[in-house]
Amino acid sequence: KETRGHVDMWYLIVQLEDDDYQPHPDETVTSKSLRKAFQTKNMTKQNAEYLIRKTIEYVHHKSSKNSDVKLTDAARMIAHIKTAVLRNSEDTNQLLCMVKALQDAPQNARYDKIMAGIDPDIDQQSSIGGTSIGTQQHL
Repeated sequence: KETRGHVDMWYLIVQLEDDDYQPHPDETVTSKSLRKAFQTKNMTKQNAEYLIRKTIEYVHHKSSKNSDVKLTDAARMIAHIKTAVLRNSEDTNQLLCMVKALQDAPQNARYDKIMAGIDPDIDQQSSIGGTSIGTQQHL
């Protein structure tokens, strides 16, 4: 048996997941740091190397398993992206129309005054006796 003489796996899991007492507080784990963290249990070099090797295998297996994308998954992802792009395009066009309307508003107001027969260049306020009277010349 490969794990004969190793520190009990359940004990290691409980100790490593304990928030109050962290036997191995460092982010980087090496064979030497594991042996130091569990020196009271007399962890051997082979035990620490076994844990490191199995952890690396697990991480590689998990990462390779997640990276396999099937054709149907890819088509679904492309459809989601296309939908999001179309929504963004519609929103962008709406914003563009609003910006153009704001930009054209002064010119349209000027045209409206001209069409109403009012000279848009002469729109002054004069004050007579403390009251304001708007003077506009009609064309």
